[in-house]
Amino acid sequence: MTREFLTERYLINREKLRYAACRRLHNATDTEDVLQDVFLKAWLHSDKLQSEEACDAWLMRICVNTCMDLQRKQGRRRETLVGQPCAADAADPARTAIDRLWLDALFRGLKAEARQAALSYYLDGYTIREIAHRLNRPEGTVKGLLHKTRKQMRHMADA
Repeated sequence: MTREFLTERYLINREKLRYAACRRLHNATDTEDVLQDVFLKAWLHSDKLQSEEACDAWLMRICVNTCMDLQRKQGRRRETLVGQPCAADAADPARTAIDRLWLDALFRGLKAEARQAALSYYLDGYTIREIAHRLNRPEGTVKGLLHKTRKQMRHMADA
């Protein structure tokens, strides 16, 4: 893979990566730091990616892992509103915190594979094809899993 291709894919996916990092970190400064780290790590290890088709998923995985590394380094597993909050959280922090707790409870009620598929699809922005590849399942199975997950979450939300 050429570095020009990597740069192009990074720029195309930058907002998706920013959203994923912001949803995990809830801090604009940390989000920007993670985005810089993602590009640097991808640039330095571009020779390790063998398939250009997997580049977008590879960038997202680097982003998610970098967020988790930062949270471990800072000694926090859960979100804290330290520093400048992301624009997505700035509107109503109290409402956002309640929504996050509610969603966390819903996601904890799912089986591991369903939770992973739903988080990858709805929060990380992975495509059905990318999720199928990550879970080693056919695309139809992933679609069915997401359908059942939505139905189960609606049922849990109504309870």
